[in-house]
Amino acid sequence: MANEGIFREAALERLSAPERLDQGLRIVGRPTWVALLALAGLVVGGLIWSIVLTVPVTVPGQGILLSPGGLLDVTADNPGRLLSFSVAVGDKIKAGTAVARLDQPEIREDLINAEAEYRDAVGERDQIVKFQERRGPPLAASIAQRRQGYKDDIAFLEKQLGWLDEIAKGDAVLMDKQILTRKSALETRVEIGKAETQRAQAQDGIRNLDFEATKAQTDDERERLNADLKVAAAERKIRTLREKLDRQSVVLSPYDGTVIELKVNPGEIVDRNAALFSLIPDKVAEALPRDGKDPIGPLYAVVYVPSNDGKKVRPGMNVRLSPSTVRREEFGFIEGRVRAVAEVPATAEGMYRTLKNRQLGQSLAKDGAPYEVVVDLFAAGDTPSGYRWSSSRGPDLSINAGTTVGSDIETMSLPLLSLLIPPLRQVLGSGS
Repeated sequence: MANEGIFREAALERLSAPERLDQGLRIVGRPTWVALLALAGLVVGGLIWSIVLTVPVTVPGQGILLSPGGLLDVTADNPGRLLSFSVAVGDKIKAGTAVARLDQPEIREDLINAEAEYRDAVGERDQIVKFQERRGPPLAASIAQRRQGYKDDIAFLEKQLGWLDEIAKGDAVLMDKQILTRKSALETRVEIGKAETQRAQAQDGIRNLDFEATKAQTDDERERLNADLKVAAAERKIRTLREKLDRQSVVLSPYDGTVIELKVNPGEIVDRNAALFSLIPDKVAEALPRDGKDPIGPLYAVVYVPSNDGKKVRPGMNVRLSPSTVRREEFGFIEGRVRAVAEVPATAEGMYRTLKNRQLGQSLAKDGAPYEVVVDLFAAGDTPSGYRWSSSRGPDLSINAGTTVGSDIETMSLPLLSLLIPPLRQVLGSGS
């Protein structure tokens, strides 16, 4: 009664019939076996696939694209305050182009003082000339008057000497006749001597007047010459200072290239040899073959990898470069290869010499001193950019030096199974 209503009578009779006792028990049907075999095949195939399939292990990095000439800084030859730039980012310039103006207050002050000295020198010269013009006629008249006085004295003394000579002759005759004493005759000779002395003094007076006139003329000429020289010296000083101001106020580019970054702002004080802006030189190398198969583009990348990953990177490793100006999910990445790896971590000064950008260098080194890696970019003649891209022809734009890039350096490749089960790495090994 307990089983009533649970099993059908026909089923119970069929199970209790003795004629089916020799048949085996049937646990799973044929279609189920097929499904199980297929599942096992999938498992084995997946296991083999996970062993054969390798996954690259990469080291991340950040860096910048450079030309063979690197990035060049245009510097200030002299200290001063930056007034203005005459170039902007993206401008192409030629060597010798005026690119900036610096204020030079000390030179301008010297120039103002020199101009004042020039005005003073010109004024002094004009005063000297006017004084000489006023003094000249009276002095010449005085000399002429005194010269005439000496001439008149000489003429009178010559007449007097003529008279005294006649008297002396008469005295000699009278002395011979002993009419005149010797003393009286000597008195006449004394008078003659006095007259001759006075005549000689008058002649000396004339010569002195000639010397005085010549000396006055010479002194005037010397005074005017000194004044002219002083004016000329002031003019030369002004000209020199103006040339110096023009030369030190204008910054000329020593290079041909394209401006990529302005490093200072107008109004800032800059020191001698301070970098004003960076440019990319125009001359870059053409694509060169490497090992006869992979052409290398004219640009190369300098990337910095974390210090704990630096020793994992070796020359010849493949690199994926993603320029900051290109969407990776749309165009993929540029393919490249490691050319060289630094033996020691980069210093801040070393990064600045390469990058020409302290802020970028500080950003790349924020987690510690990184290792510098030089990467060659593979060239391709059928892409707009001239470089080989992973999944497309790349963007329809040029890739220029100075562009920042992200990088993934493939240091090794591991079987997929070893990533799912890490203990198997030692058994399965790793690829290069």
